[in-house]
Amino acid sequence: RDSVLATPFGRIDRRCVVAVPNNASVGEADSHTLRIHYFNGTSRFVDVPVDCETQVAASLDRIRQPHLEDGWLDYASWEPDKQDAEQVPFTRFDATYVVPPKPYSIKDQILFYFIGLQNLIYGQKTAILQPVLDFGQTSESEWGMSSWFCCPAGVVTHSEPYTGLSAGDQVATSIAAVGDSPSKYRVTSSFQGKASNLIADTSTDYTFNWACATLETYGVERCGEFPSGPMSFLNMSTDIRGKSVPLQWPQTTAPTGCGGGLTKDKDK
Repeated sequence: RDSVLATPFGRIDRRCVVAVPNNASVGEADSHTLRIHYFNGTSRFVDVPVDCETQVAASLDRIRQPHLEDGWLDYASWEPDKQDAEQVPFTRFDATYVVPPKPYSIKDQILFYFIGLQNLIYGQKTAILQPVLDFGQTSESEWGMSSWFCCPAGVVTHSEPYTGLSAGDQVATSIAAVGDSPSKYRVTSSFQGKASNLIADTSTDYTFNWACATLETYGVERCGEFPSGPMSFLNMSTDIRGKSVPLQWPQTTAPTGCGGGLTKDKDK
């Protein structure tokens, strides 16, 4: 078993990755302690290795400098005017994922597709919320879904995944503030009775002011190791401070290798 795990935040030491049950709330008790609050009302505190925060921060710096086999490959992003206090934070981001076909060649590649909300505020610890569709991590030969929150107390957290997805399946996903104050967000996905849910306790000074839709890859060596058809994000919508705001994608990556790239359809 490898000591390093490919995650939507880069290759991370397994000691710095924490899986939690569905509907658990995760947050930072202090700089090196993770608090997990379970659905039954009980709580657990996890001591975090002191090197995790540095390791995860370095990984986050790397992943948006992509090349063919490692990091963010294709993505679109939107950061509303950060000088305007009314423009932050995002309080909801929904999308329907249309599962792509499996790759022709299945080896050791890991693929992540996700929408995400991230804080790009000077002086704040980096955090990102993501409902993630993966190939090669949850299962070596199937698509899987799970909900992720990086990086309370310097660790990567995720909910229980589910599999059994096929090309063309439509998965409902959401990142939404809980209640009137964006101090907690629920990260969810659901498909035909299956669900993966996580509550991110973001009360430790996080302001989610940046939205993205992303393909992230690890270990891809040949074009046949990508899906044999497109992945679609449909029905995307956002709220800012509880009010619906038309989604914009002013920044997109250029076309990438193997004929990859982004296509925006304003009607979808």
